[in-house]
Amino acid sequence: MTPSSSPTQTATRTVTPTPTEPIPTAYDYQGEWGGLYNGVTPLSGPFGVSADDNGTFWVADTPNHRFVQFTEEGIFIATLGVFGTMSPGTFVNPTDVGIAGNGRIFFVDSQNHRIQVFDSDYAYKFSFGTPGAGNGQFNNPNAVAIRGDRVYVNDYANHRIQIFDLDGNYKGQFGTKGSGDGQFDLPAALAFDAAGFIYVTEYNNNRVQKLDSDGNYVSKFGGPGTGAGQFDHPWGIDIDADGYIYVADVGNERVQKFDADGMFVLQWGQPLIIQPGPAGLGQTGLPGPGDLNSPEGLDVDASGNVYVADRLNNRIAKFTGDGEFLYDVKDDRRGRFAIPAGIAVDPDHRVLVVDQTSLLASRVARFNNDGRPFDDYGSTGTGVGQFFGPTDVAVAVDGEIYVSDTGNNRISRFTSTWTPFGMWGEFGTANGQFDSPRGVAVDTIGNVYVADWGNNRVQRFSGNGTFLQTWGTAGDGNGQFAGPEDIAVRGPILYVADQNNSRVQKFSLIGAYLGQFGGFGTGPDQMAFPTGVAVDDDGYVYVVDQGNSRIQKWSPDGVRITSWGMPGSDPGEFNNPYGIAVDGPFTVFVTDQFNYRVQVFSAPQ
Repeated sequence: MTPSSSPTQTATRTVTPTPTEPIPTAYDYQGEWGGLYNGVTPLSGPFGVSADDNGTFWVADTPNHRFVQFTEEGIFIATLGVFGTMSPGTFVNPTDVGIAGNGRIFFVDSQNHRIQVFDSDYAYKFSFGTPGAGNGQFNNPNAVAIRGDRVYVNDYANHRIQIFDLDGNYKGQFGTKGSGDGQFDLPAALAFDAAGFIYVTEYNNNRVQKLDSDGNYVSKFGGPGTGAGQFDHPWGIDIDADGYIYVADVGNERVQKFDADGMFVLQWGQPLIIQPGPAGLGQTGLPGPGDLNSPEGLDVDASGNVYVADRLNNRIAKFTGDGEFLYDVKDDRRGRFAIPAGIAVDPDHRVLVVDQTSLLASRVARFNNDGRPFDDYGSTGTGVGQFFGPTDVAVAVDGEIYVSDTGNNRISRFTSTWTPFGMWGEFGTANGQFDSPRGVAVDTIGNVYVADWGNNRVQRFSGNGTFLQTWGTAGDGNGQFAGPEDIAVRGPILYVADQNNSRVQKFSLIGAYLGQFGGFGTGPDQMAFPTGVAVDDDGYVYVVDQGNSRIQKWSPDGVRITSWGMPGSDPGEFNNPYGIAVDGPFTVFVTDQFNYRVQVFSAPQ
């Protein structure tokens, strides 16, 4: 037996468990997502971000002296660079990256006063620039923009912009130190519009200047202040396909959006305001997902999404062009797992997966139905919104989320947008106390059922945590348990995966014993240490038969219908399967723990 982890749960709906369709008996592998979370060093004060035309984006992870590449969904791809001053691929406080049409990547190696150029396969090609103030020399270059066959570099401390060809040959420059038109005082970032005009943010002059591609002054907007259209040390800038201009307003901790004439349109990301928390939680100072803390770099992708290097929050935050928060990324966790455990499907058909390992993850990751990451929540700890080795998640019909926080011996409750909404439990044997709670489920009226593993019982609570009932004792008799691992509710019936008794028991919602199926073994009607149980719309029961590395499907009356799976790592094989969730009668999701993935199966429709 491989102990540990936890199960799954789906939102329940009131449907009489009478099949209206032929009973699916064949479930085919449809795909998988995930992969091992390797614990890549998290971002630390990222300064620049640049989206390419191939569905990826690069991050200048400045204090870590490297660049990090992610997919447009925020899934980690690779890192490039280490600290150093001489060799190719070594950097000191790099700040930006630009991608040319020929596939070459221009990395701004700021405090080595050079630009390093790599091809699309990450092979070093050449570098250009040396310290100084002469033509082709740099003093802390900090940004790059490429248009056609010309490369424009912000030569920050020389208060100018220099122009090069794609081979790094010097072609010209414009700008001098000052506050007049066409002058710069610490030019911070630059971007081109569709007509070829260049826009430059000025850190000390608190403005944006518009110039032609030769550096001739056209117009400007901004000025110091906190009002709409004013700046407190602007930095990143980019322009979308419709001509809207986005500026990272560092000191005001916001992004501002302007039209093509520099007129203010909207803003987002204002500093955090501490507000009263939900009942029982006191004050909360946790930042909202769209709050920014020293936003620096900024880039817009081909779809109009805005990527912000949120430096002091140590992340890249992605927004729509109107400021709606989409997701953030801080490391290689997004879309990957340390140990996937419990799993559930919410009313919007998104899939929630508990990533269990207490030291690395302790979170719940939410995915779109096709496996694209949606969001995730949680960190390791004992505070509000933190977990320690969680094992299961359940979603109510109204979208509220319940997490069995096993290591903290409690249940945590959240809104569908991860606002903490209460928690209850502590270690112990009394009513409302827990010893390693595992499975959690919610019925259609909002009552919460918990598989209290170490106490060998099931506890029932109201949705706000008021204790209602308990049943079960240690043993192998009817209604007794030996490590109840998972729990599922469908209509008036509750199923418990009784792990160490190698069976599934069936109860009414008030604990009346109704039957069981299984029994230890490898035969078709047997199971070995089941860890997950789920019920579909027609009342059919799906069991993770962990010890036999397979999934079993049973009728509501306990008649086995089919099974699939075997040990291994190929599609449809399992290495310690754990949690299970169903979406309708046709789609089944399984957490495959030590293959670090979720596998998806579907019956013919």
